[in-house]
Amino acid sequence: MAKNKKTAEQEFYTYYRELYHQRWEKLESAIKTLENYYPIKIGKKEYYIDKASAYPVIALNIQQGNNILDMCAAPGGKTLLIAERLNGTGTLTANEKSPARKARLDKVLSEHLPEELRKNIHTTCRDAEKWGLYQQNTYDRILVDVPCSSEAHLIKNPKELKKWTKSRSKNLAIKQYAILSSAFMALAKGGYIVYSTCALSPLENDKTIEKLIKKHGKKLRILELQNTTDIPKQIKLQLIEKTEYGYHILPDKNKGAGPIYFCIIEKTEETQAPAKKR
Repeated sequence: MAKNKKTAEQEFYTYYRELYHQRWEKLESAIKTLENYYPIKIGKKEYYIDKASAYPVIALNIQQGNNILDMCAAPGGKTLLIAERLNGTGTLTANEKSPARKARLDKVLSEHLPEELRKNIHTTCRDAEKWGLYQQNTYDRILVDVPCSSEAHLIKNPKELKKWTKSRSKNLAIKQYAILSSAFMALAKGGYIVYSTCALSPLENDKTIEKLIKKHGKKLRILELQNTTDIPKQIKLQLIEKTEYGYHILPDKNKGAGPIYFCIIEKTEETQAPAKKR
């Protein structure tokens, strides 16, 4: 008699238990039951963001006057934090490929940023995967907060969880690497990329960074998180876990904040876009 085929939900839990072992039960429970948000208040209206989501922006080590690209900016919480740190100086390009999500991004920026902080920001609706073909060695800082598996969302949404497959993370990792590689081309020598996801799968985190290292290893350097003294008390977290290349903030160790993965990459040499095929 043939064995009963596992459901998508059963496959999902089997997969992540194998990744996180005994820790998985506490991690799943924290995702289901805990939330740890704090309000950004730059203008008159508050915008609530997961505390862990502030860390990729902190890791960018933004200096006033920087030319910054936020490649996958919607819904806009991290863009608000970047704008706050620029404080009306430099330039900020906030990009979102989806027209509907870009409209949401525009609304968030309009409603939450005072005019003096919006004057140096412009939003675009481009394909992030192709950015580096047309603009190279340009930006001082790039935030690459890529679309990801967002397992926390799946755990809280049974209808979405039923659509999960083992290939989900693999397919997303291909797209994520394309966006990261494009960002690396667009980054200026001496500039920083912070690559970020809310994924639990290492395929979308360290393994994606590993691909970039194999491709451009002589032209980049992985950096440590240095400016921890700049972290406001209200978002100070208990444990930022070091991974092979980056950092993971997980909800079971941080009272519900996260999950967020991020890695800091410095470009040490200029790059050239591949020649276009005729």
